[in-house]
Amino acid sequence: MEFIDLKRQQERLKETLFANIQEVLHHGRYILGPEVELLEQKLKDYVGVSHGVTCANGTDALVLALMALDIGPGDEVITTPFTFVATVEAIALRGATPVFVDIDVDTFNISPRALEKTLAQLQANNKKVKAILPVHTFGQMSDMEAISSLAQTYNIPIIEDAACAFGSRWNGRPSGFFSDLACYSFHPRKSLTTGEGGMLTTKDEALANKLRSLRNHGLDPLSSTPHFKMAGLNYRMTEFQAAIGRVQLKKMESILENKNLLAKKYDHIFEKTSFITPKTLPLAKHSYQSYVVMLPADYLSAGAEKQREFIARVRSAGVEVTIGTYCMPLTDFFKQKYKYAETDIPNAWDVYRRSISVPLYPGLTEDEQLQVVKTMEESL
Repeated sequence: MEFIDLKRQQERLKETLFANIQEVLHHGRYILGPEVELLEQKLKDYVGVSHGVTCANGTDALVLALMALDIGPGDEVITTPFTFVATVEAIALRGATPVFVDIDVDTFNISPRALEKTLAQLQANNKKVKAILPVHTFGQMSDMEAISSLAQTYNIPIIEDAACAFGSRWNGRPSGFFSDLACYSFHPRKSLTTGEGGMLTTKDEALANKLRSLRNHGLDPLSSTPHFKMAGLNYRMTEFQAAIGRVQLKKMESILENKNLLAKKYDHIFEKTSFITPKTLPLAKHSYQSYVVMLPADYLSAGAEKQREFIARVRSAGVEVTIGTYCMPLTDFFKQKYKYAETDIPNAWDVYRRSISVPLYPGLTEDEQLQVVKTMEESL
């Protein structure tokens, strides 16, 4: 199957982008104007929910989601230990306490079995969990049917950290479908980018209006005159970002298709090596923000420093690799504050020490992929 010619598509879209930006300059409304409204409409329609609320970035989306659910000091939020810092710092910034539930090694996502066990323990200890915050790590959705079932059983809202998963699906349903709130990032590494930027989706109109107020200094979005109904923040998206996003959305399916083709080629090439390739579950449609392999099992006995040495060798040979992501409970601030140990989250700790993110972007050639894998094999 041939790759879609993204360069030709990008040239066609440049004209549309410049026209959109010219329109912004013409109407002179640079924040929360018609471009933002159009983008919100298109994005919520793509996800298939009632409301889309843009914001300045994905981290702001997480903070807004927690604020909208009135989560604050003394509250507990269940989340994954294997994630980027934004997931956990948003909880900490609200004064709430993250409760880390270990992951499935095959998918890098929160384990439904471990989640069920944790919920039962917390209930037995009379602790009220205010939200479950799963992360769709590297672009593959968590098992949202299992998580949603548990959330309904315990009457707990779900906030999806779908920063990496715009365009991803679980059993045919898009990210954002199974939750009370979903948070997206439009950072340059994402499938859809606005340079920086973020969005929340929800089916709840009251939550959507609360989010719109919170992102804009507490202004009532339904009032025809300025009315500050709560203390809010300045988390607004600009018209220029929205103009970029609307153009990006037109080529996103092509980008996702290219990334899936590249991932399949990596699967085939890595089969002949000692690296462990990522697993995509049958019900998942992966968006592959990142393609992450695991170092061989004999790295289990080594600390993270061995992983760092391997990364340095590969980089010195001209191939840009990095860690998968972080084991957040064992980073300095969170380890000191919440007192987690490696034995509390053994799967996340193992994956953290052994995961390697390799180059993946539209336009990457098969020869370049072969060179990536060859360099990694030689560096072992």
